[in-house]
Amino acid sequence: VYGPRSPGNDYGQVVNIFLENIIAERQITVHDEGKQTRSFTWIDDAIEGIMLAGTLDRGVDGSLLSGGAWNIGMPKETSILELAKLIYEICEKEEKIIFGKGHPGDSNRRIPDISNTETQLGWYPMTELQQGLEKTLRSFQMV
Repeated sequence: VYGPRSPGNDYGQVVNIFLENIIAERQITVHDEGKQTRSFTWIDDAIEGIMLAGTLDRGVDGSLLSGGAWNIGMPKETSILELAKLIYEICEKEEKIIFGKGHPGDSNRRIPDISNTETQLGWYPMTELQQGLEKTLRSFQMV
């Protein structure tokens, strides 16, 4: 999940880490060639999905939701390198990417299966990555 006011640090939030560095015209480090993929879900979409899961008694398909579990996330994969290049493009900055060593135990792929969420909650994230990144960039520029 990404969006405004979500500070990046050594433990995560790659979107904001990249944005902070690119805006400051610092290079960014992409680990292990940047081929690992992630799911990037805009905060408002995630909140909407969580609210549905917490307030509906019956699913849109008629199922009882009590005790259920659902994945809330964007089911589209984006590589870390693609993310970096897209943020540079949105910021209209020259790419300054360096490649570092991978992190031990880092997963190559993280993507949710939201088929149950779509069927039972009628939820699907509506914000495309580029649109969410543009909103996040605007929030940085307002500070």
